[in-house]
Amino acid sequence: MLSELAARLPDLPRWVETRGMLLSGRCDLIVPPEPGAADAVVRGTDFGLFCVSGDPPLEALPAALARHGGRAVLCAGGRSEELSTILSGWTRSRAVIHALAGEEPSGPRVGQAGVRVAMLSGRDAGALSHVPDRLREELSTALGCSHVAAAFVEDLPVAFCYASYETETLWDLSIDTLEGYRRRGLARASSEFLIGHMARHGKRPVWGALDSNAPSIRMAASLGFVPVDTLTVFAPPEAA
Repeated sequence: MLSELAARLPDLPRWVETRGMLLSGRCDLIVPPEPGAADAVVRGTDFGLFCVSGDPPLEALPAALARHGGRAVLCAGGRSEELSTILSGWTRSRAVIHALAGEEPSGPRVGQAGVRVAMLSGRDAGALSHVPDRLREELSTALGCSHVAAAFVEDLPVAFCYASYETETLWDLSIDTLEGYRRRGLARASSEFLIGHMARHGKRPVWGALDSNAPSIRMAASLGFVPVDTLTVFAPPEAA
């Protein structure tokens, strides 16, 4: 059923997380679709993400979020108002979805002594003890199923770009930089590196940023991304 639902959703930036979950099998269906339909609630089994597609019944969603510790709900359809009522206390935000407009960068522009950018492998998961717990959990998950690039300062990985989900032609770009290493271009360098790496696999990046996150939107623009869509994102009270 997962692959059938994926086939009913177009391979567009707005569906990169939902389709990535379905195609990888790293999910379950909280609300499965009717035959031939695409109305569903999908729960990712690794990053705590829930996605609503079409017009499914939503009564089961709050209990599922509480049971599984949901970290975010994405809504790409017209159910945002209803979700605002159902998810009482959750914060509702608008996310701007960006796609790369031009050619992929030829490579990272580092230009700093003692800095290099490289891919991480599953063997590197044990070398992330300096990374905060939640980010380390996300990176370890990504290392087990996808691609992760890192910027190293004196051989310590401090900025990361990883593909949280992939479809046939797209991938969802996630970045993070450790405190004390920000505003040095390291996230940009790791992003450029992974964008080039994924381009060689025939896949183009999707960059999502809350419209309140001006630094992320500026970085996206500086890398050649342009807005192509919007989604509604709900976050639990503790995340806000």
